[in-house]
Amino acid sequence: MIVSLIRRAGVLGLALSFPFATVPARAAVPDEVHSLEWCPFTKNCLQWSSTPGALDYLLYRGGAGDLLALLGAAAAGCTAGTFAEPTADAGLDDPAPGSLHWFLVTARNADGEGPAGDASSGPRSVNGNGSCSSGGGLVLNEVDYDQPGIDSEEFVEIYNAGPSARDLSDVALILVNGNTQLEYRRIELLQAAPVLDPGAYLVVGSPAVVATLPAGVPSIEFAANTNSVQNGAPDAIALFDTTTGTLLDALSYEGSISAAQFDGVAGTFDLVEGTPTAAADSNSVPGSLARFPDGQDTGDASADWHFNNVSSPGGSNPIP
Repeated sequence: MIVSLIRRAGVLGLALSFPFATVPARAAVPDEVHSLEWCPFTKNCLQWSSTPGALDYLLYRGGAGDLLALLGAAAAGCTAGTFAEPTADAGLDDPAPGSLHWFLVTARNADGEGPAGDASSGPRSVNGNGSCSSGGGLVLNEVDYDQPGIDSEEFVEIYNAGPSARDLSDVALILVNGNTQLEYRRIELLQAAPVLDPGAYLVVGSPAVVATLPAGVPSIEFAANTNSVQNGAPDAIALFDTTTGTLLDALSYEGSISAAQFDGVAGTFDLVEGTPTAAADSNSVPGSLARFPDGQDTGDASADWHFNNVSSPGGSNPIP
């Protein structure tokens, strides 16, 4: 800083001046993407207007449970793909029956990612919770973690709600302790079968449950006869793609687990889909938590999961 004395009209004062300094240029991220629409004559492709200065584009996908967040200032979804041109023909897998997908695109350059548009409360941010599942269609379909007396008939049923067989070589069932939000048990589904056909069930359960499954249902026995699945509150179950690091499906029960950590995987995972389910398993009457109909996944746990007093491992879930 330079200080000088100035006399003007009989008044003595101070004048302060500062040496010239260069101000760094503000990062120039691309503008908001406009005109997102389906490609002509198909819903297997999206297109949008080219954004000046963009090097590539990020496509986000979400479900019904994230829809209110999308309309607000914080959209939660997954990253469906990165594209060099203003069009996308991947990551657009059909949603499960009774559900929906929404899509949002942002532009990116060397300075960062551009805006995701404005909501009523201000600029919208996008939370991409990992990469989207690539057409697996696998969902947690029925869970019985608590029984009257000794927990000797525990099971987790997985259902393929997709249109094609799903390779199981990279899919793990992960159980999460709600007290620590850490993984406490992992079962690789490849132990049951190499693939799961569309409309088929797979059961991971106690020996007493596996022994009574319908013929032909792929299965894996828990190592222990009892107390393999924690009873809450809360605890959680997840289906995880170990190759892509993608959360395929999750159920947080008797409370919310929003920052789960999986062994050997960076970051945390929100295991609550939409609004947490208020349904809980019972230790006084037989039953299970189940989706109805099979495979229905709206992205909102409170709508998808119900307590059913008739368990049906390896078979279709009855009306709650």
